[in-house]
Amino acid sequence: AWQNGFKGSGVIVAVVDSGVNHNHSAIRDRMWINSLELHGKSGFDDDGNGYVDDIHGYNFFNLNSDSMDYNGHGSHVAGTIAGWEPTINFYGVAPQSRIMAVKTHNSRGLSSRRAVVEGILYAADNGAQVINCSWSGAPEAANWSQLLHDAIEYANQKGALVVAAAGNKGNYNDANPVYPACYQNVISVAATAYIADN
Repeated sequence: AWQNGFKGSGVIVAVVDSGVNHNHSAIRDRMWINSLELHGKSGFDDDGNGYVDDIHGYNFFNLNSDSMDYNGHGSHVAGTIAGWEPTINFYGVAPQSRIMAVKTHNSRGLSSRRAVVEGILYAADNGAQVINCSWSGAPEAANWSQLLHDAIEYANQKGALVVAAAGNKGNYNDANPVYPACYQNVISVAATAYIADN
């Protein structure tokens, strides 16, 4: 993909997760920046999108502007997508993309349906072309939800591609669906083991 020029240039990827450590050396230069908020007045909604000081994204768990990651999972995901630190041979798959930190999970990895739905809507409304959700089967999304379904459909209509982890339990998702991986119009990502093909 890189040899053919596909490195994510111009693409905003929303990481809907536990936040992103935007100070990390492999991530800080890959962060999406809301320039109106960055150069605006602290404590004021400078861009009029309904969220105050959302410089790199927003915290939908606590409903504030602190999108920093205190769990690690969101930063792990962001690094896999766009990380770049040649001194330690660390390379994400799309290093020219920009990461929008949409924090929906707390430091223990807990979330709510409200948080993930509002996070997806925010990402779609603020220009994310890809929305990553690596929490399929978690309590906030374990069962089919009209709200979450509609949020994903809204994102699709805004031109965003929603990507979700298939889950980590070796589940046969076609027979026993987990969400958001099993909603229509979602790219579900699974993995297989190198040796045993599990």
